[in-house]
Parts: sequence; C-alpha cells; structure tokens
Amino acid sequence: MCQDCHHHLPWNHHACRRCAEPLGQRHPTSAAAELCGRCVARPPALTSCHAPLLYHAEVARLVHRFKFHADCHAGHMLVALFAEHLLDDSVGDRPDVLLAVPADGVRARQRGLEHAEWLTCQLAGYLALPVMVARRRRGVGQAQRGLSRSARLRNLRGSFVIDGPLPAHVALVDDVMTTGATIEQLARCCKQAGARRVDAWVMARTPVC
Repeated sequence: MCQDCHHHLPWNHHACRRCAEPLGQRHPTSAAAELCGRCVARPPALTSCHAPLLYHAEVARLVHRFKFHADCHAGHMLVALFAEHLLDDSVGDRPDVLLAVPADGVRARQRGLEHAEWLTCQLAGYLALPVMVARRRRGVGQAQRGLSRSARLRNLRGSFVIDGPLPAHVALVDDVMTTGATIEQLARCCKQAGARRVDAWVMARTPVC
C-alpha cells in the first residue's frame, strides 16, 4: 500500500478504550473522558479494545475480499495494519494468549475460511504468542444479522465453550466489531474459565448508531 492510500484510510482515532466506539474529534482529558457513555453506564467484561480502523470505504472492501472471497492477500494487509498499530500505539501489556472469536460453523464452511482463526494465527506468529481455541455450541443461537445489541447478547448466551483453564490475560481476535455483543459474551466466558483480564483486538470497528 502506498503512503498516500495509507494516509487516507479511515483510522479510528479518539476511540473509547473499552469498546473502541469512535468518540469524534475531541481529545480525552481524563480517564473518564476516554470512555463512551455506554461503557460508563455499564462497564463491559473487556478491559480494553483495540480497533485501529473504521469499517468504511477501502477497509470494508478489504474485509469483504478476505472474509467472503478467501483473499489472503487482503488478510495479510489487515494483519500488517494491525501490527503497525501494535507498534505505534500504547497497547499496554502483551497478553498471555490469543483466542480467535469462533465463527458459526455452517457459515465458516460456506465461506471456506475460518477468518478470525486465520487472523489470530498470523498475529500469533508475528508476536510469538500462543493460540487457544474457543468453540461454538451447535444449534445454539440464530444468525446475528439484523438483531439489536441486547437481542444479540440474549441470542449468544451459552454459545461458547472453552476447553481448559485460561491464563490471566487473554486477547480476543476478530475482523470486525459491530455491536460488540459477540465479543462481550465470549469475554464473559473467558473470565468464567479463569482469565482476569480480557482485551479485544479487532481489525476494524463499525460505529454504533
């Protein structure tokens, strides 16, 4: 990617540190100012969320090519952009393990690529971190598309299974975060499995309307 195209990507500056929801152009002046209203009112299970890009324009096209056309070149570009964020931004302590947000088995087979697992393995290789796997229970939950955040959370209850205890610090990896319901439910499951801190690492964030 040339420098001009890189510069014009929709970067997610000034985002909530707990859910990566864009906060507009204002600069935070305190720890409370780094949070969106929803995270202040109801703190999520996540300690932090890192989403360097907005799901818009060229980023949306990259994600679509990677996710629905198994275009690994587009996937490598997303990983490179996120790795750049890890180097340039104050991400904080590195996690003990990376864990992919598991896709619905039927839809993953239809696409021919377990996209979050692929991204997780690429990042794990770059950072020399181990990977653990979560599974979705078969027959639990309907498709999430079109549901509100609260409906998505209800729909996802009991959806995830983690085999074995987790270390203290886990980072969940996915391509796009929309309402955050899937990651929130998986973060709760991680804490039940022994994690004390759960972060989210996602390539792009869709602003919540």
